[in-house]
Amino acid sequence: MKKKKFVISSSLELLVPRIKKNLIFLGDWCFTGLNKKKFDSKNIEVIDYHWNNQNKLIRDYNYINKIYKILSKDLTAFLNKVHKKNFSVRYWEQIFGIWLLRFTIFVFDKYSVAKKLSKEKKYFYNYVNLKNRLIPNTSSEANYLFQDEFFNHKIFTEILFKIRPNISFIEKKTTSIKSKFSNPKINFSLFFNFFSFLTNLKKIKKEVFIISSYLGTLKEILLQLNLNSFPKFNFCKKIDKKFIIINSLREKNIAKKKDDYFLKLIKTLLIRNIPASYLEGYDYIQKKSSKYNWPENPKAIITANAHFNFDIFKFWLAEKRERNIKLIVFQHGSGYLFSKFYSEYDLDVNNCDYLLSWGGKKFRNKKILQGFNIRSKKEFKREKKENILLVQYFPYKYTTRLVINDYNFSNINKNLNNQKKFIKNLNKEVSETLRIRLFSSKSAYTDIHDYEKDKWHDLKVKHVFETREVPIEKSINNSKIVIINTFHSTLFFECLTSNIPCFVFSDFSLNTIKKECRKDFINLKKIGIIQDNPLHFSKFLNKNIKNIDKWWNQKKVLNIKNTFIKNYCHYEKNQINFIKKKLNSAKL
Repeated sequence: MKKKKFVISSSLELLVPRIKKNLIFLGDWCFTGLNKKKFDSKNIEVIDYHWNNQNKLIRDYNYINKIYKILSKDLTAFLNKVHKKNFSVRYWEQIFGIWLLRFTIFVFDKYSVAKKLSKEKKYFYNYVNLKNRLIPNTSSEANYLFQDEFFNHKIFTEILFKIRPNISFIEKKTTSIKSKFSNPKINFSLFFNFFSFLTNLKKIKKEVFIISSYLGTLKEILLQLNLNSFPKFNFCKKIDKKFIIINSLREKNIAKKKDDYFLKLIKTLLIRNIPASYLEGYDYIQKKSSKYNWPENPKAIITANAHFNFDIFKFWLAEKRERNIKLIVFQHGSGYLFSKFYSEYDLDVNNCDYLLSWGGKKFRNKKILQGFNIRSKKEFKREKKENILLVQYFPYKYTTRLVINDYNFSNINKNLNNQKKFIKNLNKEVSETLRIRLFSSKSAYTDIHDYEKDKWHDLKVKHVFETREVPIEKSINNSKIVIINTFHSTLFFECLTSNIPCFVFSDFSLNTIKKECRKDFINLKKIGIIQDNPLHFSKFLNKNIKNIDKWWNQKKVLNIKNTFIKNYCHYEKNQINFIKKKLNSAKL
């Protein structure tokens, strides 16, 4: 008699059968809420994660870009028909673009995992019927739902129903299926809202519209004063209205005969899971955005990230982009320009007119303007210089972005093991000063925080752990050096800008770096700022930690480091004048 094999998609206790044998977990994310130690290792199997294969990752990135373009056109046609409009793809992409890209990656990921289950074998699968449930209200809510267990289970279940009919599906009844992210708490200041309302009463001809620039409130107001001769401040409120879902509208099929298998599959999911703000709430948000008294015909629009999740701004922006008003994006993350691909940043560069980078490097892409590190506060103060701060990056459970040289929830273990080897080989005197700063927030993602911390349980020496709730300025203040486990860390670039001894300890593959950036990264590795060997790194620190500032400021290190800073994270004293000159040079 063949053994029953149960498939488990998510970290939900109710999906686990009473007899915990012959279990197939679809990924490591299942153990963020389920304790892996409670299962006999002989009775469980965890599906190997498909994007641990970098060649597949590259192929899939190219395929997903192709699919995204097709979906953009078809979704544009659908929304134009529903709302009786005739807008271009460019218009609608400003509204749904980043969500569509994330959703496509999210679904393709689960499709690829599900395909690893045999078509011939018999499986059993406990599921919760979530049809017409957990539909995101807004772009912001959708972004949170991507990391929700029930939403993950919902999409997995719909995919499995379609591509693996050999599974016996067993419905589980439950009343507690409300997502903890279904109404994310985003705090917006009443003061900022009132100040924005007052300053927007004044109309300015040929205004350069600025919102969420990452400059900080005071500098953003000073930039407004310099560019527009008036200290305006633009602010976008959270959407509080809960839109009523029209299920009949969401059953529309936009698939075409020429579509390939995956494209047909995702189109059955797309309309049913699109944020309500794009569909049922479209008219409401259009009217809402018009009440903000923002300029009708701005000279240009500047933002760092408001175009990602703030629907009111996105709707207003879409109408301006339809009329070819220029969009200048300020770089707001460290991974934009040096990696061969980084899905959502690549989309950002593609959809804007100009991107103001963090450094002075001249890129082949003429859209990219030379700039400065907007995020840097110039100098973190280091007074005590007592600790070695080991700062963690830890991936989210569910993949919504593709980055060629970043970690996923499965392969992060390799990096963690290398860090443990590094720690094990530190001298006792050095090891005792080590502090480990966890990535996951205890308040927002409790399960991930606990899962991440548990990854360190086998350290023989007890070290101090801190969470993101500890201000990073305080941590830096007490540190001799900062070590970061990823290239995609804003903190690494901020530390460089602030001249704080810092290191990236991570796998280093030159082929993942754009050719025009490789020389800079090779040089960082030559001088030891990039480290990828735990034994070599521990030996280096044991030798140099007492005189780390002397090493950091020796001529060879200084020259290479300063060149890198100039190219990627330059600090600018006169930021407002710099931006004005840069906009003038771009004829804006």
